[in-house]
Amino acid sequence: MLIYAGKIGSSRKTISLYVQSTFIILNTEPLISSIMMNSKLIRIPKFVPVLIVIFGFLSVNQKLYAEADIIWIPAINEEYSDTETDTIRVLNYNIRFGMGMDHEVDIHRIARVILDANADIVALQEVDAGVERSFRFDIMKILEGYTGLEAIFYKNIHHQGGEYGNGILSRYPVQSSRNYHYVVEGSSEQRGLLQTELLINGQKIAFMNTHLDHGPNEMLRLMSADQIIETKKAYRGMPVLLAGDINDIPGSETHLKLSQYFEDVWDVIGEGDGFTFRSDDPDRRIDYIFYSNNLAGENTRILRPVSVDVLDTQASDHRPVLAVFVLE
Repeated sequence: MLIYAGKIGSSRKTISLYVQSTFIILNTEPLISSIMMNSKLIRIPKFVPVLIVIFGFLSVNQKLYAEADIIWIPAINEEYSDTETDTIRVLNYNIRFGMGMDHEVDIHRIARVILDANADIVALQEVDAGVERSFRFDIMKILEGYTGLEAIFYKNIHHQGGEYGNGILSRYPVQSSRNYHYVVEGSSEQRGLLQTELLINGQKIAFMNTHLDHGPNEMLRLMSADQIIETKKAYRGMPVLLAGDINDIPGSETHLKLSQYFEDVWDVIGEGDGFTFRSDDPDRRIDYIFYSNNLAGENTRILRPVSVDVLDTQASDHRPVLAVFVLE
């Protein structure tokens, strides 16, 4: 018998246990911890010391198997320090359902990218839930367990017995969420615009996530851009963030149209080419973070970007974009 007694939230490690068919994640990130059991997420309060009794093996940041029963005992909360509430770290990442350039599906590797970026809000594209190619994982629930960020997922299509779409992870309270399916033509794949309203230190902001058509016909992307611009009007009085894979390069008609209504963070403060695809040898920028303050109210704080970077990782075929904003 192995007994583990530790404080959840005391380090940035993740304890992963595989117990027969039950997958358990004890996340040790500062804000919240959770256990994944048979695809059901059980939350543990902030900085809760726990006692885990396991007949088998305990693994830190590795996957081991054991035939065991798990007992967890919550104790008293401790003090913790939150992230800077006026600083927002936004990550945009097309994860290709967790498949890296080594052709391995590894959701933990995606979570590690998010954790290492210390992201507050994450826009994810190409997300699977119950799809055969990704072992029928519910990717957003797994990432929620690893990171402690609240997960929102909406499907755009059914695929291989499951659902495929976009997801958002947020450290901030999600006030509302919805998904708008773009008008498409013919046999084109259904795409969507995932929208959330987040409450950041008493102020709402709109955060939208999208993945536009990848085909050679730019008209479909332009149609979607028009629908994004129209949807933005619903968030009058708020700053707006738009992240996603628009499958087009800077200077394209799609990029120019969106840039009339949003600021491209890379164009404002980025250095270098900002290439994001393909991750092993990128030669184009197709993944973006945009922002807009022109609908913000007179007494509303606005977004100001202070940095933007492309992160060097091959956990997907895209590289993620990380932008830091202050709300002032």
